[in-house]
Amino acid sequence: MFMLAPILLLVQDTATVQKELNAMYLKWDRAILAHDKKTMDSILAPSFTAKVKGSPKPMTKKEFLNGITGSWSIKDAPKEQSFTTKINKVMAVKTNFAAYISESIVFKLKDGKTRKVDFSSLDVWQKVGKTWQIVQTEPMDK
Repeated sequence: MFMLAPILLLVQDTATVQKELNAMYLKWDRAILAHDKKTMDSILAPSFTAKVKGSPKPMTKKEFLNGITGSWSIKDAPKEQSFTTKINKVMAVKTNFAAYISESIVFKLKDGKTRKVDFSSLDVWQKVGKTWQIVQTEPMDK
């Protein structure tokens, strides 16, 4: 009986963390659609890095934000119509939490058609005060 208590506590903690991270991903999704660089910046830890397929060097927070917001200034770039993040699994990793996620972006193209792009990532989150920040992200193979 006493052996179950720590396991239940861990499950409850992970469930609570997943609920909080769902709220953070919703905030992120809305920031992407609103082109809200300030909110996106607040979600990323100062030491944030993003691993990119084919590149030996991870992107810094500044490079990542400039990559996202830079595409918004391209005149003929497709416009995001929806951006949805779904958590597939959350697990504790030392003092942080890892979230395996699936994301979908629907773009409206210049010719009026739409295009959907799906991808999966692993995000590592840390709690900073009362909020969460992403420390690292890397693409996952499907």
